[in-house]
Amino acid sequence: MNEQLCRARIAHNAQTREPTLDLSSLKITMLPETIGELTHLEHLDLSMNRLQQLPPELAKLTKLRRLDLSYNDEIEVLEPWIGQLSNLEELHIGELSVTQLPAELALLQQLHTLDLSSTELSEIPRWVGNLPKLRVLNISGLTITEIPAWFTGLELKHLTYALQNIPNEHLIGTLTTLEALDLWTNYDELIVYPEWFRQLADLRRLNFHSNMPVPTWLMELPQLAYLESHGDFREISQVWHTWESLEKLKCRDVDAPTLPPNLKTLELVITESTVPESIRQLHQLEELHLFGEGFRELPGWVLELPHLHTLNLVSTGIDHILPPAQPNYSLRKLHMNTLYCSREHRLDGIRSLHRLEELRLSNHRLGELPAWLHELQQLRELSIDDCALTDLDPRLGQLQQLEELYLHGNDIPIASLERILPTLTKLKHLSFGLSSDEPFPASIRELSQLRSLYLRIGPNHVIPEWLNQLTKLESIMLGYNLEPAQIPWIEGWLELPKLREIDIHIKPELFDPELLQRFAQYGVKVDLG
Repeated sequence: MNEQLCRARIAHNAQTREPTLDLSSLKITMLPETIGELTHLEHLDLSMNRLQQLPPELAKLTKLRRLDLSYNDEIEVLEPWIGQLSNLEELHIGELSVTQLPAELALLQQLHTLDLSSTELSEIPRWVGNLPKLRVLNISGLTITEIPAWFTGLELKHLTYALQNIPNEHLIGTLTTLEALDLWTNYDELIVYPEWFRQLADLRRLNFHSNMPVPTWLMELPQLAYLESHGDFREISQVWHTWESLEKLKCRDVDAPTLPPNLKTLELVITESTVPESIRQLHQLEELHLFGEGFRELPGWVLELPHLHTLNLVSTGIDHILPPAQPNYSLRKLHMNTLYCSREHRLDGIRSLHRLEELRLSNHRLGELPAWLHELQQLRELSIDDCALTDLDPRLGQLQQLEELYLHGNDIPIASLERILPTLTKLKHLSFGLSSDEPFPASIRELSQLRSLYLRIGPNHVIPEWLNQLTKLESIMLGYNLEPAQIPWIEGWLELPKLREIDIHIKPELFDPELLQRFAQYGVKVDLG
């Protein structure tokens, strides 16, 4: 069936002549020859399939600039004709089972990005050194015995590599054009920061997940602006108050009175019971991501950071969001997913966020929403799914800028929903659930801008025919344990011009196989079960 879906998408692209085609994650084992007719394509994604080989017709796609073949681990050989794709700028072949690659790939003289990660290669192919425009290279996951001498001549900007204690790994330090370096290690290996880092004067981004102490000499790298590490920051944190180049830091808990002064993004795991006061000094901070289950209160001063536009709280036990001393006009996104709040919550601090556009309160045990929530007139996304809610304030209908509203996983009466939906005419994404004895909300038929609809319905509900009138729908999800009698009008969905995905929780043997085939012919992916 997925092969038919693949053919349908190819046929649709042949008509629209769009430059991009996504055939990823279809679990197809082969590509039809008709792929060779899409000579206009510039971007082709074939990743995460079960392809065993590629048809030679692909060689006709000479306008391709990006080709993604990654995660097709049954491909053992790449044919030399790939070298004919002379306009390729990006080639992704990570996770293929190839043991060698054709020398003809050296003909890809426009190649800028090459991903060879986690293939079966035992050495870095020599032709890589003959790609004059190569700037991004991923060779992580390769089991190699040496860094070849010619490697030092590459003018890379971004390298991804897994340290293997190869004797001449120090040659990476000669790549003085590097601006970004992602180094991977086994989590339990004790690998110190290599001294050859000190040669990389142009390095702006370093991702090194070593548990060892982070050395103070990293501060000598004049351009370093991004650092991600699971290492021990105790030593460097004593002096990094003078580290002016660093703008983005991702690390575990740091017990230090100060932080680098010019941070714009901070991602921090907190193990203590309070938010570190050192964050309070970060007047340039724009994004703050806090992880941890120990602290239960977000102090008001966090919302007073003058440039903060994104606050993300993950897996925390926060019950209290305290208000700032004065209203906040900078924060746009507040994400509080996967929390463990009790019903004794106080979220008054959110009330001061007058320009908030995204509010995610998913997985709270709230019971009820704050009475002032309708005052956040700039909200475009409100996620209150799985919050143990039993009612909605009718005043939520005043949030007329809302484009996304997620309500599933609650016990909200449909009467409450009907009071707010008629005025939310800009909604593009909606999710909710119905109990078995409630009518289907008729007000949905007026939401002409809907792009996606996720419904949890009971065994007595029937999806109404008028759903076919929502002509902008791209995705429909229905659950749980449906019977065919509940979706009698589903054939009409074939007329929805933008529909690309249907997800229905139904036993596959109960779904009409001919209808499934017709959806595939129309390029609509249907997931059952």
